[in-house]
Amino acid sequence: MRDTIKKVSETYGDKVRIVFKHQPLSFHPNAMPAALAAEAAREQGKFWEMEEKLFTNQAQLSPDNYKKWAQEIGLDMAKFSASVEKQSGKARIEADIASANSIGAQGTPAFFINGRKIGGAQPFENFKKIIDEELAKADKMLNDGTKPDELYAKIIANGKKVEPPKALADEVNQFDYEGSPSIGDKKAPIVIATYEDFQ
Repeated sequence: MRDTIKKVSETYGDKVRIVFKHQPLSFHPNAMPAALAAEAAREQGKFWEMEEKLFTNQAQLSPDNYKKWAQEIGLDMAKFSASVEKQSGKARIEADIASANSIGAQGTPAFFINGRKIGGAQPFENFKKIIDEELAKADKMLNDGTKPDELYAKIIANGKKVEPPKALADEVNQFDYEGSPSIGDKKAPIVIATYEDFQ
């Protein structure tokens, strides 16, 4: 799935923003500790570096390895350890879990492209179809005078209904992305929210 998201990012560049949301599944014993380690790294501006370590080393998730990876990515270890011990990121993680549950994103990965759900691992073509539809909407709105800063909010306003391809939901969901780690231009007309756990 990471290859698909990488291809989306490479294909669409600054037209797409990827936003990470936590969804540590309760039956994955290492998922919450890994999420707390990722949040401790986020506090120091290194979320994506830790995210890479956690995903590429899923079979080695452990407190000792979180510390090792934190050192490798250059974190202040006293701050990292204090954050993990105090679980300072737990409220943010729990808010993401509540958000996921409220919109039916119980499994991982769950993706939302401008609020439209794509459940589970899907091929690039499914992403492309819905992204292209959303870009066409965005282009029309821009041509009709919508300001770039207002584009995303208008695209998802009023929970508009859309006709999705098979296996894609038609309900549009709204999200609060404030403070969530993201890659890409904050003014991108396409926002892909991904709910994931590290295990």
